[in-house]
Amino acid sequence: MSTNNGLSSIRLIKAGDKFKFQTNNFNEFDGLQGRGFNLNAAYKLRSGELMFGGAHGFNLFDPWLVNTKRPKQNLVFTDFQLFNKSVMVGDTIKGDVILAKSISETQAITLTHNENVFAIEFAACDYFNPAKIKYQYTLEGFDKGWITAPANDRKAIYTNLDGNDYTFKVRTQNANNAGMDGLITLKIKVLYNLYIGCYRPFALYPPSWNFEVET
Repeated sequence: MSTNNGLSSIRLIKAGDKFKFQTNNFNEFDGLQGRGFNLNAAYKLRSGELMFGGAHGFNLFDPWLVNTKRPKQNLVFTDFQLFNKSVMVGDTIKGDVILAKSISETQAITLTHNENVFAIEFAACDYFNPAKIKYQYTLEGFDKGWITAPANDRKAIYTNLDGNDYTFKVRTQNANNAGMDGLITLKIKVLYNLYIGCYRPFALYPPSWNFEVET
């Protein structure tokens, strides 16, 4: 089906006792002449091929040979920042090494209580049609659900986290690639502030003070 925003493929799929529609949308990044198509400029050939005409030419294809499946994108962490500064491999803060290897290969990070302002960047190495990739992230132990990241700013920022064990997760969804979503995780431990954790209120009284307990 042609629209003023590309072509759409609509399929009726049986799911148990019910049916549902599966829609795939295509635009110029998928090889079309453009997003706009002319009214009534569509034709089905005897071969079964479909032809759609627009302002910049036409597209001719066999709908049964359209492949919407793509290799699963390689989703990776691309940067880890502390206080708006990227942390490189081997960098030390007060004698502690934050990253012993690249953030893309790191599975767990331990931070002190005063290193709890950080940012994590991520990306999917899918160059075929990156505009159709939807990024979502969550920090288990802090966030209440998945947060959608803007396509032009794939970064999560957290500030003033309490001491705890967290798991940061990022997932991707491709509009035309159902079932081929990616997921990566990073365990983050923020150490407790021992001065606060071990603090107990108390009071000192002179030895000459005597107290009687009323019963």
